[in-house]
Formats: sequence, structure tokens, C-alpha cells
Amino acid sequence: MKILILSTNADEAGAPRHVEAIVNGLESEFQFVLVFGEDGPVCDRLKKRGHIVHVVSEMRTAINPAKDFVALLKILKLILNYGPDIVHCHSAKAGMLGRISAFLCGRKWLYTVHGWGWRGVSIFAKILIISIEFVLSKIPNGFYIFVAQDVKNDALDVLRINVRKGVVVYNGVSPIIADFPSTGDTLNVLMPARVSSAKDHQSLICAFENINDPNMRLLLCGKDTDKQEFIEFAKALAPATNGLISFLGQRSDIHNIYSQSHIVALISNFEALPLSIIEAMSCSRSVIATDVGGIPELIVSGVNGILVRPNCVDDIVAALNNFKDERLRAKLGSQAKITYEEKFTEYSMLMSVTHTYKTLGGGLK
Repeated sequence: MKILILSTNADEAGAPRHVEAIVNGLESEFQFVLVFGEDGPVCDRLKKRGHIVHVVSEMRTAINPAKDFVALLKILKLILNYGPDIVHCHSAKAGMLGRISAFLCGRKWLYTVHGWGWRGVSIFAKILIISIEFVLSKIPNGFYIFVAQDVKNDALDVLRINVRKGVVVYNGVSPIIADFPSTGDTLNVLMPARVSSAKDHQSLICAFENINDPNMRLLLCGKDTDKQEFIEFAKALAPATNGLISFLGQRSDIHNIYSQSHIVALISNFEALPLSIIEAMSCSRSVIATDVGGIPELIVSGVNGILVRPNCVDDIVAALNNFKDERLRAKLGSQAKITYEEKFTEYSMLMSVTHTYKTLGGGLK
């Protein structure tokens, strides 16, 4: 079976890395053709592994009718050239263009929803995106994968999608093997997140400043966290402690990054089911995360991590102070690893995707 995968991004964010895991994990069973909207580390690694990779640079996030039309023509040409059995889309722009292209070419489509595009936008943009998604949901011969029950609930409540037209498949990762930093007085807090409207770096940095503990360091890792504009923004928020903040930028050496951390924090405005938390759980890290989106499907506060309220600096301060207790970190980190092994392994995710491919390819309507 031949699968043409479309992904808007090719950086170290969750969706492209999810694509990489599917392709590498299932390459012996399916033939893949990859189409990205940009060059990036995921794109480069898949090329080096020998996969067919194309870049359609017009397939980017912002709505642009002229560029979207050019991208649509290029995707149509690729579908006609390769003749895939399924067009598998990831992220909002790829999901839009991919489904239209599949319909025009008479192909079956699969859309993995890593989070709906109407989150964190203006009212006008939200109405527009919901309207587009509602129309696209009516395209026949397709199926949805939702990465969390929360994402599926939005599909049912907002778009009125038929409950039988999609399934929840939790994100999964291969286990991260990461040693803890050498023992000492310093406590490293890692936030592995790109700079975007989805992420709330501001609240975490303000909490770090409020604690003002010289034995606590903050590691900010992700796309654009090393940009001067962001560094100046962080320094303004933390004038007393900015010397204790490391701005690491986008990194591909995930194991090394987690090996530098005692605590992993993901403070967000909105989320679906973030890979960074699952990775942290896989290497027994203590997790502080915002109670939004699908995160409560990962973390039960006080059992395998600590949840905080959105935009609540006081909650983050309390959680960080609680995690100064090494015994609590060990207890919740150990339970996080158990949760990961039970529900969020890469193997479990790959088996569910395989089943979906075979079911859809076998004639699902």
C-alpha cells in the first residue's frame, strides 16, 4: 500500500516528528512519499534514510489564496504521479489542501488532527476556519485520527462530525534514555517548546523570577528560544534571575536535553497531546503542565505530575517549590513512566495507525 503524507512543517515540533515516527516505524510494511511545506531537520533525516521527499514551499500556515492555489496544483500533480492509495494529512494547512486534492483525484484521505486551527486566533479567523473545516468534513472517502479525546470532542461538538468517521489514537514515542544530572544543589527546569501563541513562556519566566532561587536554573529549548527578541523579552520579565536562564534554541539531541533536566514544564495557552510531556514521562521526569486540551489525559495531578491553571503564575510557583522535594520528584516521575508504558508507547501508536491504514485502504466509506 502506498501512502502519500503531507505535513505543513518539517521542524522539531510535534506533528513532523510524529510523521517521522510513523514513516520510520512502518517503512517495511508501507511505501511512503513525503510532502512538506518547508525544509527542516525532519525532512532532512527522512531524505537521508532514503525516503521520497518533496517540498511544496507554498504549503504554509497562513491563509493565502494565491499561494494555496499554487500548492494545490503541485499536490495534485504529485498525487497523479505517485498514485497513492491514501493521502494522509498532518496539520491544518496540509489537512485542508490534502483533503481537497484527494477528493479531486478520487483518492481516500486520512487526516490526523494535532489540534484544531481555530485555537488562539481572532474571532473572524475562528469563524472562517470553522466554516472551512465544516465544509471539508463533508468530503467523502475519508477518516480522522484524533490525537486526544479532547480533540475528538471538538470535532463532535463544533463540527458535528459523525462519531464513526474518526478514532482517537494517542501520540506515542520511543522511550528516551536520559540520565539525571549529577546530584547537587542545582535544580534544572526544562521547558521544551517553540515560541508561539500556544505556549506561555511568560508565566513560567515570571514564576521563576518570583521564586528567585540561585540554585534553580531554567532551560528554554525550542524553535526561536535563542532569538534575540525572545531573549530580551525574557530578560525584561526576569531582571533578577535572567542570568540563570539558558536559551537553547531548536535542538535535535533530545536525549542530551532531557539529561540536563530534573523537572520538565510545559506551560501552555492551548494544547492537543504534546509529545514533550510523553517524552518526559518516558524518562521518569517530574512534569508540570497546564490543565488545557488533552493534557489531563496524560497527567493526573498529584499522581504522575502536577497540573496548573492557565496563566496562573502562583500555581507554577507552588508546583516548582513542591518539586524541590527529591522524594516527590522520584515518586511522581516513577508513576509517569508507568503511565507512559501503559498508554503512550510508539509501538501502540504504530499498531493503531497500521490498523487504520488497512481498514481505510480496504474500502472504508
